[in-house]
Amino acid sequence: MGVNVLTLHVLVSFGVYYLAASICAFSVALLVGFLLQKNWTFQARSVGRAKIQFGMYAALTLVNLGINTVIVYVCVEYLHLNYLLAQVIGAGLVSVSSYFIYTLYIFKPVL
Repeated sequence: MGVNVLTLHVLVSFGVYYLAASICAFSVALLVGFLLQKNWTFQARSVGRAKIQFGMYAALTLVNLGINTVIVYVCVEYLHLNYLLAQVIGAGLVSVSSYFIYTLYIFKPVL
């Protein structure tokens, strides 16, 4: 989530519209997140399944991107929250729900 929020803040500081910046930040976090989840959290260091795992991870991330963008939009436009707080809320909710999918499907050890 740190990569996401930091990237968002930097992009908005350079004048990028907050929703476009949110999408870009989420995309940067995709690559960093995959590498950290695969190698550190789940210690799934096998190379053989990496393409399949990345494909599933990317697909889930695209779904999460849509969910996160809606959450950020609603929090900023309707709840009048700061865009960074909205991003923390959106990314936090998406991260918690995704962890279970990572555990059960994407990085599940192959016996």
